[in-house]
Amino acid sequence: MTKRAKLTKAYVDRVKPGAKDEFHWDTELKGFGLRATTGGKVSFIVQGRVGGSGKEVRLTIGSYGVFTPDQARDVAREHLRTMRLCIDPRDIRRQDEATKITLAEVMEAYLARPGMLKESTKAATAFQGWRPALTLALVATCAAADSRSHPTRRTAALIAMARVRRQPRKQCLRELHRAA
Repeated sequence: MTKRAKLTKAYVDRVKPGAKDEFHWDTELKGFGLRATTGGKVSFIVQGRVGGSGKEVRLTIGSYGVFTPDQARDVAREHLRTMRLCIDPRDIRRQDEATKITLAEVMEAYLARPGMLKESTKAATAFQGWRPALTLALVATCAAADSRSHPTRRTAALIAMARVRRQPRKQCLRELHRAA
């Protein structure tokens, strides 16, 4: 069931759960609303179209109690502004989550795959003692692959490899040239 009213603290306090999820839309800001679930949870939402694409987007801002109606309205206003600028807020959230993933977490997930690596292989590599070094080594390897056309990147890869492997730079330079 859909209702329209100005969402204030007094109005939100009077909202009771129904047989189905209920949406209460704000009359002050188009696209800002409240969802009351059958379980009694009340949360603020924002709904709008991403400019240019016409994709309908509905986001949950947060629960009532964590956000006041005025705070949630401000957040909704920002989300609606980014949608009008042809930016999908879900894409921003995905990018933020992707940048938080570290190379060490990727390695942990790779090693934790059941049945993909033999136990003897895991034991032989002994990753536990040199995870930070492995992270730097993987970065150095990626830099080495891209270092052919960029002298600055070649130098950075050389320094990183020397630090990780604790080898002289000349030896790392030979390996770098072989890889390129």
